[in-house]
Amino acid sequence: MSSLLGNQNARKHGKYSKYAPNELLQIMDLIDDEEPADLVWMMIKMQFSTLWHGMQIMFVANKDDLTKETKRQTYETRGTAQTGYESYLTGQEFEVQFSWDKQAKFIQANYTAMSGLLRMINDFVAMTDKNDPRNLKARQMKLSLKHMKANIKHLEAKTNSINGNEGDLVEYDGFLEAIDAKEVNWDEE
Repeated sequence: MSSLLGNQNARKHGKYSKYAPNELLQIMDLIDDEEPADLVWMMIKMQFSTLWHGMQIMFVANKDDLTKETKRQTYETRGTAQTGYESYLTGQEFEVQFSWDKQAKFIQANYTAMSGLLRMINDFVAMTDKNDPRNLKARQMKLSLKHMKANIKHLEAKTNSINGNEGDLVEYDGFLEAIDAKEVNWDEE
């Protein structure tokens, strides 16, 4: 009973203490003294790191890159108590992912993550002073993300063109070439 007298979780965390795991409450305690800009900056760094890490995980080697995973297996047991029982594999079901499916999922996931990250960066830049060194880093990240998004659009256009999905073609406007100071013909109609 005496240990309950010193417990301030209910007062400090209120309704959260009833449902939230203890680890979550401890993290909430750690960030109590953080400024909103510091929290947003931490989330930006985490999201940016996750994007780069995801590129290693979602890598598609080439158009022949095929992933075949066993989804389900069925077995049959044969034998008697005297001879012993043995299980035999009687069927398998596979999940197959072709390179273009994996690439399309990768492109969509990255595009969505980058859009969210750009919103966080815009919020961060708006809430911090221009003299904050993180502000400049955030602006550099924003440019890097815009370049990555252009790369994704370019990859998506190439993927759709290779797969013959003419109805799914994404218009690519030559943004990457323009960044590299190459001449681009933007005929606007």
